[in-house]
Amino acid sequence: MKRAIIALLATTVLAAPVEAKEFTWAVTTDPQTLDPHAVNSAPPVLGFLNNVYEGLVRRGKDMTVEPALATSWEPIGNGEGWRFTLRQGVTFQDGGAEFNAEDVVFSYQRASDEASDTRSWFAPVREVVKVDDYTVDFLTHAPNPIFPPGSIANWMILDSGWAEANNATLPDKENGNYATLNANGTGAFQVTAREPGLRTVLEPHAGWWGGEVEHNITKATVQPIQNPATALAALLSGGDVDFINRCRSRTWPACRATRM
Repeated sequence: MKRAIIALLATTVLAAPVEAKEFTWAVTTDPQTLDPHAVNSAPPVLGFLNNVYEGLVRRGKDMTVEPALATSWEPIGNGEGWRFTLRQGVTFQDGGAEFNAEDVVFSYQRASDEASDTRSWFAPVREVVKVDDYTVDFLTHAPNPIFPPGSIANWMILDSGWAEANNATLPDKENGNYATLNANGTGAFQVTAREPGLRTVLEPHAGWWGGEVEHNITKATVQPIQNPATALAALLSGGDVDFINRCRSRTWPACRATRM
């Protein structure tokens, strides 16, 4: 499966046969928002949104840090900060804009604002500077050799124009805004339906920059099922769900029987 889906499903333990191109997985807690800067919880929110939004760096299958929306990074001077070279030719899922340094600066300002739950991630940063359309400097208060993997590995980038046009310049944890129920990232999957508490549907982003993918998924549906017995029954039915989040020890034999 594609790396992002694996990151989310790392918390799941069981799968029914995987030949189907559409699948549904049951979660005990519905992601309470689609805004990656509104909460600081993974899972259910950040693990899920890693399928939709991306950051400058990401963790690979072996959990090492690798390029994502940045193709490379290097320290500046004698520890003044880090310079990131951005990936070119990346488009957001609505097809309306191309990713560039403006989105990085905007997303930093948004994610580090008092209104954001991710503000603490940027405590080492004193300023983010656009050098050119595809180069950004993160200036730190002190030398920070682990900054790329440490502080920003979970940080996700928004389309600045999309957020501003939809009055979502800042996250709104209390009342919500357009970014609470809608998403527009650069990731391999895009949100095509969102019914809080009922279902969230992801479909592949045809314009994803990552090229060939490692899955055959055409649609993935997240379905909140709080009761473990109900989730297990749905799994055992052979069609209602394909994954469940947990299997309790007393029901393990039944769970195991669903595996290939």
